[in-house]
Amino acid sequence: PGLACHRPAQHENSNARRSGSRPRTTTATPTSSPCGPLHAYRPTSRSQWYGVGMDLRDRILTVARRETIERGSIPSLNVVVELAEVSKGGLIHHFPTRGALVAALADSAITELDDAMRRAAANRTVARTWLTLAALSPDEVALFRAIALALAGMGAAASAIARRNSAATARWEAMIAQEVGDAMQARIIRLVGDGLSVNSIIDPMSLNDVDELIVALIPGEQESRP
Repeated sequence: PGLACHRPAQHENSNARRSGSRPRTTTATPTSSPCGPLHAYRPTSRSQWYGVGMDLRDRILTVARRETIERGSIPSLNVVVELAEVSKGGLIHHFPTRGALVAALADSAITELDDAMRRAAANRTVARTWLTLAALSPDEVALFRAIALALAGMGAAASAIARRNSAATARWEAMIAQEVGDAMQARIIRLVGDGLSVNSIIDPMSLNDVDELIVALIPGEQESRP
């Protein structure tokens, strides 16, 4: 499952969702959403991109994530310094190496999904949220592929991130189990979500197909529909 922060800033075309195609997005006006103004509109100057309502670390991470999606690889620290309009010392204070930047991008993805799952738990939509977010957007595919490639050469640091991801996965599965009331059903739902994420790289499913999976896998989903 992908980054929870990307999707709320986009406006889905309802006809596209009904037809099963990927939703068309439209440019939004500035908002005060939790994802920040970077995800809501495209300003006219680079300084507007990165300076509003963010501390330095968040600004650097936002720039790095955007550049990773556009380039298909994690940018160098020098590139981030230039595009984020920060000093090299300011960058090194938070991310002394490119590996530290990669680790922070990976950790932020885990944190964002954690936040999405906690919000879903309050509404009893954990299983649905897990499967919906598992169908990754093209931007999420680009980001996660680049992170995975970068982690491949990071040795012990990559192992530490893998352990944090495993712990998070166990936590999310436990949340699903609490909602559906069956540990094996929760394991199946979690594994189907993992498969959806991998499938997003090769042959993405339509939203209608994802909805059909949700109805088939989650107890009570069919009855709760109008």
